[in-house]
Amino acid sequence: MTPEAVKAMLYGGLKELTEDRKLFRKSEIGRKHEYSSWTEEGEVAVKDFISLVTTQMLMAEEARIESKAKDMVMDNLKK
Repeated sequence: MTPEAVKAMLYGGLKELTEDRKLFRKSEIGRKHEYSSWTEEGEVAVKDFISLVTTQMLMAEEARIESKAKDMVMDNLKK
């Protein structure tokens, strides 16, 4: 998975969680962001989701570093 895919998953996942009324109370009055909040169940869901995305992020970064290292080795072998 690429870093861009992880970013998209994070944004999309959080957006989906905010659409679930069991997880997120979205205010319909005034400055909506000031009065909206996570439910207790929502806080657990966000924590679990962030843990999942963190694992994906670390795997993506590891793959990026490994790929860059291989490219550097190949470039040095070509010289």
